[in-house]
Amino acid sequence: SLDLISFLINALSNCKILFIFNMREEEVQSLEIEHDIQSKKLFTLHLKPLSFESSKSLIDKIIHNQKNLNQLFYNKVYKNSLGNPFYLIQIIKEILDQKILYFRDLEWYLDIKKLENYQINKNISSLVLKHMKKLEEKEKDILNIATVIGNDFDLELIFKISHSLNFEFSYEQLINIVNN
Repeated sequence: SLDLISFLINALSNCKILFIFNMREEEVQSLEIEHDIQSKKLFTLHLKPLSFESSKSLIDKIIHNQKNLNQLFYNKVYKNSLGNPFYLIQIIKEILDQKILYFRDLEWYLDIKKLENYQINKNISSLVLKHMKKLEEKEKDILNIATVIGNDFDLELIFKISHSLNFEFSYEQLINIVNN
């Protein structure tokens, strides 16, 4: 939470430590954290949203698409993600889960009727939590292990740790869980 960030900035201001936070601009403005950031010799990097063309290119790369899809699809995803790459990815996952966009016979198909009626959740946390709820308990356990290790981890290490905790799954299952 933002309160935790503010607490950490103040409590650890004399430590040589690197924190990397990701916040939307309105979150930063809603918290009196700007004063904390400027007074503690912290650096803020403001990232600009992706352009429409960059978003479209990212969508095509995510789904390995070679042809243009219906412009309505790109417009709706861009309008709702506001060029935020993380949110864009979550929206694409949701659209795939809802079978609005699907792959058949080596080609992507778009259900325009479903897309027109589909209301994209504006809250990114809700999208991520919805995806997490679909996971089995052992998948959640594996992700918890990976979370403790951090962004860069060796699958072999997770495999060994999880087996020492008596989680039973194959190496192939682990790869599938991490990739999804």
